Amino acid sequence: MMTRALPRVLMACLAALLTLGTASCKKDNADTNGTDTTSVGTSTTTTTTPPASTTSISDDTALRNSVEANLTKYSVTGVTVDVTGGEVTLKGNVAKDKLEDAMKAANEANPKKVNNQMNVQ
Repeated sequence: MMTRALPRVLMACLAALLTLGTASCKKDNADTNGTDTTSVGTSTTTTTTPPASTTSISDDTALRNSVEANLTKYSVTGVTVDVTGGEVTLKGNVAKDKLEDAMKAANEANPKKVNNQMNVQ
């Protein structure tokens, strides 16, 4: 009779342990890298928050000012500079002999990318 009761007692203890374990894991944990982990029972859900943009408006403004100064240094005129997210876009009309200088002026400012939308004349 004792051997038949033993599995029931073990099952009851196992159920109690699982219930206690589940209760202690139900709280949300947020770590310092923007990842939230929620555990319920035996399943875990992890959500990662993307980092904030590394390029701010002031960075774009500084990059635009740098490119414009370089264009002046190379005597390139007729070109406008747009900067978004660290990417430089050159627009306008440029003399054929100044195209290389315009691209050099933009690349010397170390942008992520240079988009050439200039018309060569």
